[in-house]
Amino acid sequence: MCEHSLLQNGTPVGKQADNLTVAELIRLELHGKHEALARYDSILWKIRSGYVLVLYGTLSLIMGKQINLEALDPKHLFLVAGFSLLGYILDKTFRVRQLRVVTARDLLISQAMKLATGEKVDNATITNLLYIAGESGNGIDRRVLAKTLRPIKLFYAITPIFGVMLLFYYLISLIVHF
Repeated sequence: MCEHSLLQNGTPVGKQADNLTVAELIRLELHGKHEALARYDSILWKIRSGYVLVLYGTLSLIMGKQINLEALDPKHLFLVAGFSLLGYILDKTFRVRQLRVVTARDLLISQAMKLATGEKVDNATITNLLYIAGESGNGIDRRVLAKTLRPIKLFYAITPIFGVMLLFYYLISLIVHF
């Protein structure tokens, strides 16, 4: 057993305890939040690229090399809509978590600036911001959330909308040629 693994009153035995300052804790947490944001970005791009690969790969198998409107079946549209909804829900979930981290990081930066300039800081706020933000239930500004989700909704809605348009086009062409 390592001699530093034993604790006496919270202090490693045989070693002087390193006392972290508030500034050091903030610096460490800002670094951790930066890493968390990068991981959320990575997860989001994996979700989006997986969505595109699976959805359009499946559609190309169903439809063939060319758009074959006769192969288009309403049940395929339900598959596309369901898969798009699933992708949107996953994307939204991780995006909301990422926004919580952004909010906590920004608030922590504000507290760090107060600390650096000698202003009074709120220890309870700093303590709360040191916890994991993405999994917390902390709120997000609704305007920021709506603005952030707008392009994500569009991304997942384009294919089902295009599919419905193709189906209507096909049905109208059948009626006209009938």
